[in-house]
Amino acid sequence: MMKRLFLAFIFFYACLISAALAEVGFSVSAKMGGKTVKDGFSVLVKFDISDGSHIYYKTAPDIGMPTTVQLDLPKGFTAGEPIWQKPGKFSQFGQEYLGYGKTATVEIPVSIPKGFEGDAQITAKASWLECNQTCMPGEAKKEITVYIGTYAHSTNSHAKEDSRGAATPEKQSNSGQSFRKLSAVCLAALIGGMILNLMPCVFPVLGLKILSFAKNAGQDRGKIMAQAMMYTAGIVASFWILAGVLIALKNAGEGLGWGFQLQSPFFVAAMAWLFTAIGLNLFGIFEMGYAVAQTGSKFQFKTSALGPYAAAFFSGVLAVAVASPCTAPFMGTALGAALAEGASAAFTFSVFGFLGLGMALPYIAISAFPTVAKMLPKPGAWMETFKQILSFPMFAAVIWLAYVFLLQTSEGALAGLLLSLLFLSFALFLFGKFFTPQSGAKTKIVAGAFSIIALAGALYLSIGAAETKPEAKTGTQSNAWSEEKQDKLLKEGKIVYVDFTASWCLTCQANKAAIYSDAAKRAFERTGAVLLVGDWTNRSEEISAQLKRFGRAGVPLNLVYSPSDPNNPQVLPALLTPEIVAEAIDKAAR
Repeated sequence: MMKRLFLAFIFFYACLISAALAEVGFSVSAKMGGKTVKDGFSVLVKFDISDGSHIYYKTAPDIGMPTTVQLDLPKGFTAGEPIWQKPGKFSQFGQEYLGYGKTATVEIPVSIPKGFEGDAQITAKASWLECNQTCMPGEAKKEITVYIGTYAHSTNSHAKEDSRGAATPEKQSNSGQSFRKLSAVCLAALIGGMILNLMPCVFPVLGLKILSFAKNAGQDRGKIMAQAMMYTAGIVASFWILAGVLIALKNAGEGLGWGFQLQSPFFVAAMAWLFTAIGLNLFGIFEMGYAVAQTGSKFQFKTSALGPYAAAFFSGVLAVAVASPCTAPFMGTALGAALAEGASAAFTFSVFGFLGLGMALPYIAISAFPTVAKMLPKPGAWMETFKQILSFPMFAAVIWLAYVFLLQTSEGALAGLLLSLLFLSFALFLFGKFFTPQSGAKTKIVAGAFSIIALAGALYLSIGAAETKPEAKTGTQSNAWSEEKQDKLLKEGKIVYVDFTASWCLTCQANKAAIYSDAAKRAFERTGAVLLVGDWTNRSEEISAQLKRFGRAGVPLNLVYSPSDPNNPQVLPALLTPEIVAEAIDKAAR
């Protein structure tokens, strides 16, 4: 059963990677309809198809998928009926259909509202199915800006101007370049995922994995590897869920990025509940096994058979939950590419999948090599003490989450959250104390009633606290970042150091030791550099736009602007040291 699940997992992942490689060249340009653009214009969409491959026409048989093209136009503009290039005939699986090989163009006439003059931003979206030996789906999106006036002018990221001032599209990357791009980004994601295990946000679960390896010492090697695969599946599945949510929100126009869920007080409160429960479980306040032990022998057998694998899977889910506030070296670039405009869903899922594989890779390696596992101490009484010690990192995580919750809401809301955690702890205490084989039925009924009341009170308090609006600030932070303040300082000849951060980003908090170190302070003093802080703890469209501009999906992002070259700041690594910060400031002063 485990082998089949793992093979299915690998097959599905291979399908995603192959879909990410199915990048038909896609370009967009504008074509004048008369002497001026005011007379109307057309949007030309061109597909460049690799040799030996073909895509379907706007219609397709049941086994295929039609090619679609859609325009998002400014208000008042209307698109006419698309004019498709005459298709050719292809035969596959004994059936003929219409489609294109090498190139395909679609021309869409656009009507302009009367009196409009200026720039019109147009987005072209397309989807297709590229077929050769196998068929792979693809999708793309491009923007062009058309000037409506006395001459035609359109630009996009892959356009160059000809002598008439109109845009001539350059051919997009071919399949070889696409493969190299995917390989480079996925390699960065793989390395970033491995390094993510060393980030402070993942420390609470590292001890749990060590405890798991110690428990498994001496077990059958196949069972150990099966648990490692389930742990990997839990991690990758969680990353894919995050990727799916981010893609959906990105397509809906939301400016979100990595760690977006921690911008929600509801999610922060739920995480505080989860870590409190895990900490109490590790400390021995309650054990789920006692309740299960009273069920029938048949259920016991199923639980014992599936329990370790389910636990391994959900420990992978937990690892991603605690890792999501952090970024590691190589991660920022990979996530930025995965969530960039025009990145296909398959490309994004592939990058997130490699990020998960990288995070799980050390544990797979330890499980695969018995000599490494033999270095761990044998199971014994020490494990109970070690398990209790592991509860304290969990409680430390709760303190951190409470601090984030305070910054997102108010002092009164924090009091409500802390009180809800007290009620939750009391309910779990009752469960652990009285839901044992030795307790009588009446005792369990009374304890159960009080547990339900305590849980209901905890839920009511936490929901009310999470719904609290942030308190109005009596004043603004003197060094709070804004684009206007940044530009003003640069015009005054100042070096500007910008720290985009968030209270829930533990990598950001670790970087503060470098930014506020003595070496960095001396560099600020001798150069007159000014520190600006962009706080992304709560959602900010302005900061999201800056992250997107520099190809980042989340914080931390540290930039050093020089007044001599204000448009090309230094982009610092995800992990900082005092030397890196000081050298960057000194470099900007030269």
